[in-house]
Amino acid sequence: MKTVGIFDAKTRLSELCREVAETGQEITITRRGQILARLLPPSTTPITPRVPGRLVGQFKVADEVFFSPLPETDLQLWETGEDSPTTPAKPSS
Repeated sequence: MKTVGIFDAKTRLSELCREVAETGQEITITRRGQILARLLPPSTTPITPRVPGRLVGQFKVADEVFFSPLPETDLQLWETGEDSPTTPAKPSS
């Protein structure tokens, strides 16, 4: 396994990617001795395509739970991404 510093990896990324693809060997990218990332060769395992309806009949979700309206607090979070106005605001620093 080869190790390369982040600056060197930035300036030679294309070359490092080509090396990984050709040799199949992993390259570890570090900053000050800490591992940041790994360049890996492409997987040779074929990806199985997803099949719609594959799980039909294997589980059941009760209609009354799935289709019931969201509580107001949850709806507020979905629509705005913010807590309801009744939630005390956090003091700003």
